[in-house]
Amino acid sequence: EDGKVPFCMGDQVPLEEQQETLLANPYYVGGFGTDVYKVGYQMGEYAASLGYKKALEMGGAVGDVCHDGRIAGFEAGFKAGGGEIVGVARCSSPGEATTKASDLLSANPDADCFYCATGAYAGGAITAQENFDNMLMNFTTDADKDLMDYVIESIKGIYNDGEMPQFYYNPVNIRSFCVHLTNC
Repeated sequence: EDGKVPFCMGDQVPLEEQQETLLANPYYVGGFGTDVYKVGYQMGEYAASLGYKKALEMGGAVGDVCHDGRIAGFEAGFKAGGGEIVGVARCSSPGEATTKASDLLSANPDADCFYCATGAYAGGAITAQENFDNMLMNFTTDADKDLMDYVIESIKGIYNDGEMPQFYYNPVNIRSFCVHLTNC
């Protein structure tokens, strides 16, 4: 406020408890972004509609507004579609993702899909699944370069080698994985 510069909040819509303070500032001009709960809900609803029944979830630290909303939304959408959340892990950094995903897989061998609140954690989930030789259908809300490179290389492997990479059960899974990466 002291700088007398108009500003807006980008990427994430401010939480209700933040809005009163922001609205009192004469230089606050608004916020824009996705409804993180709705994005997660749609992903969970879609996963259940494909017939998946037992999901694992992983995201950033509890208290991260974006990840909290996505995780809560996925859970609600998946449960509304008849699915069950069998394990959840939260990480303080993406560096913990492989270990936390390994713990989830060990404790829940009957899981049939994995949701990551962001692409930063999906790489660790995929690595853990490869280490366990237990590839699940993977859903993620957004993607980073490493995740997209992995998807592109997997698709190339199918078309160039004529063999299905271990990660995917069939080409339909690749399509739905990629649709989610581009639609969220």
